[in-house]
Amino acid sequence: MKVINEKGKIFGLINIIDMCVLLMVLLIIMGGFKLFGNRWAKVQPNGEVYVQLEVSNVRQATIDGLKIGDELNYYDENIEFGTIEEKTVAPFIDNIQTDDNKLVATEVPNKYVINLKMKCKAYITEDVIVINGQHTRIGNQFSVKNRTVSVQGTVLKVDIIEN
Repeated sequence: MKVINEKGKIFGLINIIDMCVLLMVLLIIMGGFKLFGNRWAKVQPNGEVYVQLEVSNVRQATIDGLKIGDELNYYDENIEFGTIEEKTVAPFIDNIQTDDNKLVATEVPNKYVINLKMKCKAYITEDVIVINGQHTRIGNQFSVKNRTVSVQGTVLKVDIIEN
C-alpha cells in the first residue's frame, strides 16, 4: 500500500491539505493552552501563611490519624497544602429537632470537630493568597489527605506570617 494514493490521500484516509489544516489547528490549541493555561500553577511561593482549617463530624480514628508535624496534601492533585502546627479537638454539636418542632443544639456522641493550624507556603499579593495553585480564602473547602486519613476541611482563618 502506498503512503499517498492517486487521490492525494495519506494511507487512503485523509487528504494532505486536510491533514496540514488539522495539524495547524492542533498546534494553535496547544500553544493557547501553554500561553493561557493555569497561570497560578507555576507561581513560586513568596511567603508563608497560617491557615486554620476546621474538619467537622469525624470519628476518633480521624483524630488519631492527624498528627502535629504531618504534611497534608490536596486530595486530587497530590501536591502539598501545608504542615500541621497545632490541633485542637472539640465535641461535634448538631441541631436536633424535638417532638415539639424545636431545634436543640446537642452534642453528638463519638463525633468531633478538629481545628488544625496549618503552616503553608504561599504566593501572596494584595488581592490573593495562592497555596500551590489554589486560591485560599475564608470559607473555601478543601479535600486534604496524609498517608492514612482523607478529610474535607473549611478554611476559617488565614494569617500572613510576617518575616
